[in-house]
Amino acid sequence: PITLLSGASIWTLTLAEGKAGDVSVRSSAVTLDGKDIVTGVKSDSSPISSGASGNVEVVADGAITLLNGGAISANTSSSAIGGNVNVRAAQLTVDDRGSSVFTGITAHSGFGGGPAGSIDVAVAGAINLLGGGVISSDTYSSGNAGNVAVRAGSLTIDGQADYQFTGITSQSLWGSGHAGRVDVTISGQLDILNSGAISTTTSTQGSAGAISIRARDMLIDGRGGDFVTGVSSDSMGVLGDGRAGDLSVLVSGNLAVLAGGSITSNTFSKGPAGNVDVKAGSVLVDGFGSMVAAIAAPSSAGQTGNVTV
Repeated sequence: PITLLSGASIWTLTLAEGKAGDVSVRSSAVTLDGKDIVTGVKSDSSPISSGASGNVEVVADGAITLLNGGAISANTSSSAIGGNVNVRAAQLTVDDRGSSVFTGITAHSGFGGGPAGSIDVAVAGAINLLGGGVISSDTYSSGNAGNVAVRAGSLTIDGQADYQFTGITSQSLWGSGHAGRVDVTISGQLDILNSGAISTTTSTQGSAGAISIRARDMLIDGRGGDFVTGVSSDSMGVLGDGRAGDLSVLVSGNLAVLAGGSITSNTFSKGPAGNVDVKAGSVLVDGFGSMVAAIAAPSSAGQTGNVTV
């Protein structure tokens, strides 16, 4: 097994014109425990560089565990493209444990304008994203965020009432780049609990990405959470009026949305909300605030998309 602790890293970095090299880690098991310090497997291009960051691959025959600041990442802060991130394991756990630094898997576009790379996570068994654990691709530039694809036997996203975001996301937060698409395919049970989320967001003129979810059975339960629990795409209207993304949820068995859980596309801007398409063997929506919806907020000038169940 490979274990990195307390600020240790396996890393490529370019501070020059040349590209950072690729990073490949293969082991029976991988544990990254930052103990509240950034720790991980990563490739970066710096703001003073014009080179691209490298691709990052982490493959484990058994479990990959990211804790308390542990991360797998490929980030660009230059004008060049960011690397792709590929993760393969029998099981994946991402648990922030109250850390003050990022814990998870990310491909990030900084202020240099280079587009972020894509993220592809494939796990034979269970993925558990807990208490601030994240899989994300974000942009703060004119470059687009990357697409995020997650495949697993089961997926649990449990925010554990943490104040930090817990889940899977792509976001356009600054600049004009678009957020990426999020695709989640789960052969078994998918649970989103207690402020957990699968989301895309734009705060800029770039659009939020579409979300596609496929699962055998799916539970969204907002009980105990102080924030939105569920699936959402949002146009926030802070720095621009990009459109929210379309949502597609296909569940072959039972879909339950409980206790304030939601599946929504929302606009708070001049941009439109997306369409919401839900198909399931059975659908239960129960509890105050529980909903499948497309919403244009009072502060917006955008129109809602269509909702089909």
